[in-house]
Amino acid sequence: MATKQEQDINELELQTAREAAEEAKLRKELAHEQLELQREQLKSLRRDNEAAREKTVKHEASKKQAIETQIRIDAENARKQMLCNHRMGGKDLNGLYNGGDIFTTYTVEYNAFGLAEIRCIRCDKTVKPGEKDFDEIFRLPRKGLESPRPVQFRFARG
Repeated sequence: MATKQEQDINELELQTAREAAEEAKLRKELAHEQLELQREQLKSLRRDNEAAREKTVKHEASKKQAIETQIRIDAENARKQMLCNHRMGGKDLNGLYNGGDIFTTYTVEYNAFGLAEIRCIRCDKTVKPGEKDFDEIFRLPRKGLESPRPVQFRFARG
């Protein structure tokens, strides 16, 4: 028979073994829960990445469409400007569409800084100061109201 002391030692060893088994079980459960959490985070990241890819693809398609539209608009404007003779009316439909008068359709416009820009009211061609035709076009005969002048504000002192 075992002595009381040996029984106590055996009981403590058994209790220690049970606690170690319980601790191992808890560690295993913790590791399993952490693994599940990491899997869920990975799924969430994959969903986010897929959504970002789709958004990028849509943005690129939209950007490409905008560029193509701008190219078409620029080509149409260039065609209009090439065909425009920058002349006012004339007689019949041909005069209306092509202009046959001696007066030009260019108008002088002033921007916010007070700089003159010349724009054809038929084809929307804009000529800015410093461009090669600016001075020549500026001297062409125009008909109608005088060009608008920039508004100058004055503040009264009181």
